[in-house]
Amino acid sequence: MRIWGGNLSNKKIFGFTALLFFVSLISGTAYASSDSFDVSIDRVIVNGRVVAESKSNLIADADILSVVVDFTARFTMEKAHVEAVLRGRQSGDAVADSTSTFDLAGNQSSSKSLTLRLIDRLRSEDDFDLTIKIIDARGRSEQKNYVLKTKSIIS
Repeated sequence: MRIWGGNLSNKKIFGFTALLFFVSLISGTAYASSDSFDVSIDRVIVNGRVVAESKSNLIADADILSVVVDFTARFTMEKAHVEAVLRGRQSGDAVADSTSTFDLAGNQSSSKSLTLRLIDRLRSEDDFDLTIKIIDARGRSEQKNYVLKTKSIIS
C-alpha cells in the first residue's frame, strides 16, 4: 500500500492506529477525571431539623438560622467552599453565608456549618427559599434548593 509517497505495511498502519487510539483513550480519561466535579449534598440541617429538597419544610421561627451541610466528594475537590443563601419569598430580600475554602479528597465526606442572621425585613416573613451551593475554584458547582416555612413555638 502506498500512502503519501512512501510504503506502509498493514502492520505499521495497525500499530500506528492502535497507538493513536491508546493515546486518545489515556488523554480522554485523564481529562475526565481532572475536570469532573461530582459532589453530592447528602443532608441539610436547619436549626436541628433535617430539611428535604424542594419541599415545604416547617422550622421554628428564629432570627438566626444554623445551617449544617453534609456532603460527599466523588473526586478530589480543591479550593472549594459552601454557600447558603436565604431569600424571603415575599420581599426577595436575602442573607447569605459562606465557608472558607477547603480541599477534600475523593470519596470523602465532610460537614460545614453556616449561620444566617435575618435582617429586619426578613424577620416578618414566614416563607423562604434556601439555596445550598458547593463551588470549587474552577467555578464548577452543585446546588440544592429548599422551601422553608417558619412557625412560632408556644411553650
